[in-house]
Amino acid sequence: MMKKKSLLTAVLSLVLLLAITPVLHAFSDVSGHKAESHILSLKERGVINGVSSGTFNPDSELTYAQAVSLLDRAFELDLSRFRFVKQPLASDMYSNVADDQWYSEAFVDGYYNGVEFAADVDPNASISRQEFASILMDQVDRKGNYPLIMIYIDYIDAKEVEQDYSNAIQKLLILNFAELTEDHKFKPTEAVTRGEAAIWLDKALIFADTIKGNEEVQPSVLPSNVKLTTEALTDTVNKVTISADVPHPGYGIKVTHINFVDNIAYVDIEIVEPNPDMMYPQVITNVSTSVYVDKQYKVEYVEKQYNSEAVAP
Repeated sequence: MMKKKSLLTAVLSLVLLLAITPVLHAFSDVSGHKAESHILSLKERGVINGVSSGTFNPDSELTYAQAVSLLDRAFELDLSRFRFVKQPLASDMYSNVADDQWYSEAFVDGYYNGVEFAADVDPNASISRQEFASILMDQVDRKGNYPLIMIYIDYIDAKEVEQDYSNAIQKLLILNFAELTEDHKFKPTEAVTRGEAAIWLDKALIFADTIKGNEEVQPSVLPSNVKLTTEALTDTVNKVTISADVPHPGYGIKVTHINFVDNIAYVDIEIVEPNPDMMYPQVITNVSTSVYVDKQYKVEYVEKQYNSEAVAP
């Protein structure tokens, strides 16, 4: 009887070990890698998948499709707060993104939740370290207000960084999501690897879990004197220019999304904050941005109400 019990215990232990092993060693090519713990953490969260059976390829370059899919799952992006009269498609926003690919929905979710790329983005191209830093930190910022001592971290190749990405890289380094190389470089224009992206994202998610405060960071100012001007672009499309007054020329505006309800397109705009490292004359400035809308829709501006949902009437 004791032998049977011992045998049963051994069998159960083996079954348990086999059940646990795939979780602990989800990918055969990450053992000992500097990103191993972060990759396994993201795997447990359900954020990442391998590129083939049992592998992750941590040193391969991250593509735009993989990047937007990571953020889509990590930050649970969706369209639940939007209303559409037609299903939004990836091809509506991006000329090279098909609507029947594994990443198509992620591009749509991302577009309406602050993860935007150039209209001609190639989903299979590699994304640079500076651009991934930017879209990642945008999502962290959208989680809410958090204290941050804005010291400036200098690095040798800082001049290679595109101005629009500089602030995000500073935050990434200050919060220790990423580290400089041994020769004190960030290598902004190089492609981010899948392993590096896993490290940055896992650290960002742990940090975001601790953020307290408002769900959305409010801008320092709101646009005023907003006006819409419509002109015919083609027989079927209108160009709609949205203009507004801002406190000085460092500010800008951008369209965050458009809600199509019946025959009206409700346009929501957002302030683009000035570069904190620049000085600007304190002169009220009129700025503008444009969108292109089918002629069947009348375009109206939605005045955004912070701390409450802006819902089209």
